[in-house]
Amino acid sequence: CEKKTRAEMEDLKNQMKKIRDSKMEDRKKLADEEALRKIKQLEEQKYELQKQVANQKPADNTWPGAIHQLRPFVGSHEEEALLNEMEVTGQAFEDMQEQNSRLIQQLREKDDANFKLMTERIKSNQLHKLAREEKDVLKEQLNTLQSQVDAANVVVRKLEEKERILQNSLATCEKELTLRQQAMEMHKRKAIESAQSAADLKLHLEKYHSQMKEAQQVVAEKTSSLEAEAYKTKRLQEEIATLKKKQERMKKMELAGSIDEVMLEEIREYKETLTCPSCKVKRKDAVLS
Repeated sequence: CEKKTRAEMEDLKNQMKKIRDSKMEDRKKLADEEALRKIKQLEEQKYELQKQVANQKPADNTWPGAIHQLRPFVGSHEEEALLNEMEVTGQAFEDMQEQNSRLIQQLREKDDANFKLMTERIKSNQLHKLAREEKDVLKEQLNTLQSQVDAANVVVRKLEEKERILQNSLATCEKELTLRQQAMEMHKRKAIESAQSAADLKLHLEKYHSQMKEAQQVVAEKTSSLEAEAYKTKRLQEEIATLKKKQERMKKMELAGSIDEVMLEEIREYKETLTCPSCKVKRKDAVLS
C-alpha cells in the first residue's frame, strides 16, 4: 500500500510538473504573442504614417534638404512620436517581461503550494480511507465480538439452567439419600434386633432339637418295646389260633370218626392259605408264619 501510494505521488508530481511547464510555456507564448502583436501594431502604425507622408509629398517628389531625402522622417513630430512610442513599447515589453517573470515565479510558488496541498490532501484522503477501512474492520470485529458475546450469553443461560436443574436434582438426591440413610439405620437396627432374635431362636431351636432328639429316642425306645410287645402278642395270638385249630380239628376227629376227612379239610385250608385272597386263582410267593 505504501509503495502504491509513493508511485501515485510520483505520477502526480510528474503530472503537476508537466502542467506547470505547459502553463509557463503557454504564458511565455502569450507574452511573446502580445509583444509581437504590439510590434505588429506599431509597424502598421508606421506603415500608415509612411502612407500619410507619401500622400503629403510635393509633386516634384523632392524634399527640402538632403537629410530629408536620406531620412524622410528625421526631425518630424511623427518620427519622434513613433520613436517615443517604440521606446514606451520596449519599456512596456521589458516591464511586461519582468511582470511575466514575477507571475511565472508566483505561478511556480502557487503550483508548489497547490502541489503541497494536493499531496497533503492525498495523504489526508489516504489516511481517511485507512481510518474508514480500519473503522469498518473494527466495526466488523465489534459485530463478531457482539455475536460471540450473544452466543456466550446463550451458553451461560443454558449452563445456568442446567446448574439450576442439577441443583434441584442434587437437593432431591440429598433428601432421598437422607431418607435412605434413615431407612438403612432403621433396617440396621431391625437387622441387629433380628440377629438377636435369630440368636435367641437358635438357642431355643437347639434346645428344642435336643428335646426332640430325646423325645425321638424315647419314642424309638418305646416303639421298639411296643413292637416287641406287639410281636409277642402276635405270636401269642398265632399260637392261640393254632391251638384253637388243633382243638377244632380234635373235635372234628372225635365227631367224624375218620382221620381222612380231617386231613382233607386241613389240606383245603392250607390251599386257601397259599391262594391269593383277591383273585382266588394265583399262588402266593411267600407265606408269613
